[in-house]
Amino acid sequence: METNNHKDKSTVAVGAGFSLAGRGISALLGLFFRRYLLLLFGEAQTGLLLLGFSVVNMIAPLAQFGIPIGIQRFVVVAYGKKDWNKVRGAIFSGLQIVAITTISIIILLWIFTPEISDFYTRNPKNAQYASQLPAVLRVYSIYLLPSIVLAVLLSILRSIRKIIPTFLIDNIYTPLAWLIFVLIIGASANIENKVAVLITCFCFIISGGILMAFLYLKKYLPEIKKAASEYCRKKMLTFSMPLLFRSFLQMFMQIDKLMIGKMCSIALVPTYAFAAVIARQSGVVMTAFASLFSPMIADLHSRGDKVALNSLYKTVTRWCTAFALPVIAIAMLVPELLLHFLGIVNSPDACLTVRIIAAGQIMSVIVGNTGGMLVMTNYPWLTFANNAIAVVLNIILNFILIPKYGIVGAAIATCAAIVVRNIAALIEVKKILLMSPFSVSLLKVVGCVIFAGASVVIFRNYVVGIKWWLELFYSFLIFTAVYLPILWIFMDKEDKIFITKIIKKNEK
Repeated sequence: METNNHKDKSTVAVGAGFSLAGRGISALLGLFFRRYLLLLFGEAQTGLLLLGFSVVNMIAPLAQFGIPIGIQRFVVVAYGKKDWNKVRGAIFSGLQIVAITTISIIILLWIFTPEISDFYTRNPKNAQYASQLPAVLRVYSIYLLPSIVLAVLLSILRSIRKIIPTFLIDNIYTPLAWLIFVLIIGASANIENKVAVLITCFCFIISGGILMAFLYLKKYLPEIKKAASEYCRKKMLTFSMPLLFRSFLQMFMQIDKLMIGKMCSIALVPTYAFAAVIARQSGVVMTAFASLFSPMIADLHSRGDKVALNSLYKTVTRWCTAFALPVIAIAMLVPELLLHFLGIVNSPDACLTVRIIAAGQIMSVIVGNTGGMLVMTNYPWLTFANNAIAVVLNIILNFILIPKYGIVGAAIATCAAIVVRNIAALIEVKKILLMSPFSVSLLKVVGCVIFAGASVVIFRNYVVGIKWWLELFYSFLIFTAVYLPILWIFMDKEDKIFITKIIKKNEK
């Protein structure tokens, strides 16, 4: 058992290392993308682009139909048994379902585009967007199909634990191409509707990603070429149905940007969106670990190895917290400096928004991948219930708080929904699966982050009058210089030995 447990941890560590590096690069490129988007396109056009993206992104989960997660679980089980007929059948079943659902959603969005546009442009502050918003929504709707197909293909690659291809496509190629096109189109003076042209370029970029993913799958799964598809559409739909309902509810977790655009102004959407992006950068770490851990949950659960699963759950949560919590701490400590990098200066509301949403992210980090634990152990309906509670709370609070407090009200609503959802999932994992992410080792990590954060606060109190970018650099440097040595000192002996073995293995 120890050998298998060590192997599982090694798989997560190495895979998450690649994934984390990739997502870190992607996040950095994403920050530059947003910076130059605002700089070259202006606040009004950036608001239009982000609002259109929010509308389409809100309905994207319906088009996905829960298939990226469902297909991952079916492929993991079939791939583990080397049952190529089922692997092929799961892949084609998933692609067929998302093709039908996505095309249906695109048609509906085209039909109701005038009503959606009118809903926003009735606000006098948004009247200037009346001619552009319909075109943006329709072009964005076409973007849905390639983006969802790519999501499914990347999910398949992750299910067979091919991390480098997903790293190259999702974390390097796509964000780098987006940034390049923003610079080219933003600097061009001969393009009328730059936003629509940029979204069209996004479609071509994602289509290139699909081709790359297909070639990788052809390379890593040559056996399915001659296999006979054993379709599992009905089973996949049955498994994915709760995920669809959960996705339907998650649509309304995007309602904050939409309501800000309606109740305040579309021009205010970038300020909130960029503040939320800074606060949610820890999600890069959580997703990196979850993308590796989720398939392993399904594998260990199918083998009935609860002891190994519980041990891995604690370990992955601890590791994820060690990487993600410092990101949250930095966001809460120096939000005005990070916002300055994105082009938002002297906005107390934006700073407060970052801190409030980041506070909610703390709960997501320390409870671990509770959603994955429930879904991959055949309790997807519980995640639906948790999201239902969170969505209802989020909508009610948004309606109450946004008119009165603007983007800060939206942040409070988001934070409350995140906390409630994670507490519910944590209780369910504890009561039903008899597992918990908490340990003394986890508390040690939290203590190290607090100590490092205090050192940054002291530095900023005593050093004033320096340039913002220099202050940001020193804050990062001091936090890292204090955090890493303390973390190593208080780290469990087991983790130290494990890390040492991984390093020595990679040196050979």
